[in-house]
Amino acid sequence: MRNIDNKKSFLNTLMAFILTFIMIFSEVTPALAEAINISGSVYKISTTDEFEEFAKKCSLDTWSKGKTFMLENDIDLTGSSFTSIPTFAGTFDGNGHNIVGFELSESGSQQGLFRYIQNGAVVKNLMVIGSVIPGGSKNVVGGIVGDNSGSVIDCTFAGVVSGETTVGGIAGINNEDGTVSGCEARGSVKGKKNTGGIIGKNLGTVAKSTSSCSINTTSEDIKSSLANIDLDVDLSTIIS
Repeated sequence: MRNIDNKKSFLNTLMAFILTFIMIFSEVTPALAEAINISGSVYKISTTDEFEEFAKKCSLDTWSKGKTFMLENDIDLTGSSFTSIPTFAGTFDGNGHNIVGFELSESGSQQGLFRYIQNGAVVKNLMVIGSVIPGGSKNVVGGIVGDNSGSVIDCTFAGVVSGETTVGGIAGINNEDGTVSGCEARGSVKGKKNTGGIIGKNLGTVAKSTSSCSINTTSEDIKSSLANIDLDVDLSTIIS
């Protein structure tokens, strides 16, 4: 009789655990789905709010691992609270879209649209228009990524990038595991050491990438607005 009672007690405990798990999961999943539209295994980002929510979740270095994110529209960051994407470990497909109005002025190093792109991560098919001019230490600064150990493919940055050391139009540093391919940088890049139109300091692979950036222009040139820099882009056609 005692064995039967013990079995019933175990089954009741197990059922309570399963029901609790289902309730928690059912609350978390809709919350994530509300922020980012999930289609199959692809997280689709259509609005500035969704992009900001995505960036916040990337504060946890493992959250994006194994996930694919795709832009469904151009994203305008003008006037938003967005600063940068802290760290990324998945696949981010810009899908040929543009991120405009990106203005980074936060203090610190490893700065860019993405601060860190991890080994195995991919960022592709994206154009970013804006300025990356951090304060403070401002080392390892890039238009697309500060510190790259993943793959940046077919991306363009148009605008201003400025820092102290290890400064590049696409990436501040491209590490041994990093790849930058088919990328383009336009505008202006300024740094005191390890400064380049595509990469500030390269330890990895760079292929089929071009830069038309002016390098180490005067501080007055760097302070000039984006409207005064010929980016060869008609901004009025990017955001309808």
